[in-house]
Amino acid sequence: MSEEPTAGTNRHPVFIGAFAMAKTRKRWYDKNRNLAKQLDILMKVHPKDEFRVLKGLMDLIRDEAPDILNRFVIPSDIDNWHRRWYDKDPVYWLAINGLKHGNDALLDHVAAYLEKELAPR
Repeated sequence: MSEEPTAGTNRHPVFIGAFAMAKTRKRWYDKNRNLAKQLDILMKVHPKDEFRVLKGLMDLIRDEAPDILNRFVIPSDIDNWHRRWYDKDPVYWLAINGLKHGNDALLDHVAAYLEKELAPR
């Protein structure tokens, strides 16, 4: 005997659940609102400003949490990634993945740095 769903029931709970889960999944840096906002701006930074901002970001990380950068090795297959905006460049990859392991103080300093550097001039 086959059970038919009654009106108003979820006919495809696995599919619907996966869709709902995908919509609610957040990026690791969304826990810090200002950092998330600044990284969204950095994602669209003009190429003429990109080197200056990224160099400053790496300097800030090196000064405040050098052990973070020492923990990571850039994977040899990074050219095949390109899923996330920061996978486009090994330095971006290193900085953003390193920040994932930073403490709240570092993330706040990075957000403040990016807010200052990415402000319209």
